[in-house]
Amino acid sequence: MNTTIIFFLILLIVFIYLIWRKKPVKPQHSNIDAQACSQWLYKHVRFYNRLSDQQQDNFTKQVIQFINSKKFTGIESEVDDSTKFAVAASAVIPVFHIGDFNYPNLKEVLIYPNSFGPKFDLVPDEHSEFIASGMVGTGMMSGIMILSKPDLMKAYDGLNHKHNVGIHEFVHLIDKTDGHIDGVASLLLKPHELESWMHWMNKEKHRIRHGKSDINPYALKNDAEFFAVTSEYFFMDTDTFKVKHSELHQILSDIFLN
Repeated sequence: MNTTIIFFLILLIVFIYLIWRKKPVKPQHSNIDAQACSQWLYKHVRFYNRLSDQQQDNFTKQVIQFINSKKFTGIESEVDDSTKFAVAASAVIPVFHIGDFNYPNLKEVLIYPNSFGPKFDLVPDEHSEFIASGMVGTGMMSGIMILSKPDLMKAYDGLNHKHNVGIHEFVHLIDKTDGHIDGVASLLLKPHELESWMHWMNKEKHRIRHGKSDINPYALKNDAEFFAVTSEYFFMDTDTFKVKHSELHQILSDIFLN
């Protein structure tokens, strides 16, 4: 075989590989039972229980649509229907009131058995400054989300919580729809709302720094984390959030619910 033929064969292999990498994820058709899904949501998701009957039907349909359009992979961890329901509920909650949005920038969700380190290691160094329970992939990991199963499921015990790692990471994905994870979600935040958002965000950051806020100090890391952290709290314990952070509650209501 001469070098010209070998060269073209190599080009053909590379071309086929590149086409395969860009191939969209096909629906998994996992035969999720709608009644079992709605029963799980009723038992575990307080946001779902605030909805009307018709809205609950729509929410259940969106959860099933999400499950059937994304790939779920367990890394030394079982991915059962409850896990899928929790992931999908986390995805649907922030976008439920804004129309049809199914995270086109996400293809696969990796379910880990615990928190992980900077190299996605299952047993992170306990002295490491980076131990995460969730992450939105970038670069080679683009299109992938990693979630710690116990941290994810902890938020769905039917009680009020300030934290929900699933919602946190999906808010990052919403934030990323304009190309940047920067705390300014162009998909949701109208231009005239930006000034108000920045004002109250900076005011609340000042309160957090001085120990006068119950918002997780992780929100101080950057604007993107502030947006994700406050969104978790807003959705998971909205009544408390409204009492303690009325201005932020109003802005996030305008962003997510109108």
